[in-house]
Amino acid sequence: MKGIAVDSAQRTVTLQSASGKTRTIEVGDQVRNFDQIKVGDTVHAKYTQALALELKKGAVSTGGPTAEAAITPPPTAGAKPGGTVAHKVTAMTEVTAIDPAKHVVTLRGPKGNEVDVDVEDPEQLKNIKVGDHVQVTYLEALAISVKETPPAK
Repeated sequence: MKGIAVDSAQRTVTLQSASGKTRTIEVGDQVRNFDQIKVGDTVHAKYTQALALELKKGAVSTGGPTAEAAITPPPTAGAKPGGTVAHKVTAMTEVTAIDPAKHVVTLRGPKGNEVDVDVEDPEQLKNIKVGDHVQVTYLEALAISVKETPPAK
């Protein structure tokens, strides 16, 4: 991917893939040497998302979400930015709607926010009803390294 925009104030980098798709990534304070990233740099990024749902029947504890984060040690001073950040959130949610035609379940989280979740196996929709509780574990990971693009001849 190639860096096509860098916003130092917002700490974001906009990347463009070879196919032309763009994605803006927020770069947290834990990433040292952010100011070294320039438009045109080659950025190697691997982004992973996963979502696991577990149906909970009967009395359910609906406490707040739990979050875990893992960060690789930052690069040394002067080195190009890079590293890996992983974030995992587990929360108890309530099923508020089911759309069998679209294979979508709407879940309400502990803070009242709602999200639509695609269900890959439509047979699983037969096991739930509005009002059921579902434990959701969401995992997001980003590995990134930056290589300076050599100046044009």
